[in-house]
Amino acid sequence: MIWILTALLLMATGGMAQTVNGLFNRYEDEPGAECKNLGPLLMGLVKTFAADKSEEGRVIKSIKSIKVLDLEECAPEVRQEFAQKTRNLKPWGMELLVQMKDEDDNVSIWGKMRRNTVRQLLIVTDDKMVRIKGKFDLDKIANMLNSTQQK
Repeated sequence: MIWILTALLLMATGGMAQTVNGLFNRYEDEPGAECKNLGPLLMGLVKTFAADKSEEGRVIKSIKSIKVLDLEECAPEVRQEFAQKTRNLKPWGMELLVQMKDEDDNVSIWGKMRRNTVRQLLIVTDDKMVRIKGKFDLDKIANMLNSTQQK
């Protein structure tokens, strides 16, 4: 009985975890869509250029990978469908950090946390989705945002 429950739980959580990947897979081949994936190898090259000791440099060095989906040049029906799906998005294992309306876009920022470290950020607007994986200290991100706002 326990094996059956464990198998059902794994299938359910696996399906939920695929939601974000499913959105990337569903829309990346749409006409006009742009999907960029900066994996660990390319991010390693980027990190060599972020050699400064600033907060921004430290945050960049903690990024493992970035994946961007941009539907801005897609047909209006595609953008509307994507916006509808992402408004109901509740990525498994992530918590909603920020939700706001910026001009005409709805913006949601989700995070996967472990202790005081963000392991994954997901930024979603009505026609874009960005997933950033790495290890980000919340204090460093707050310091970077504060220093950026003061400039």
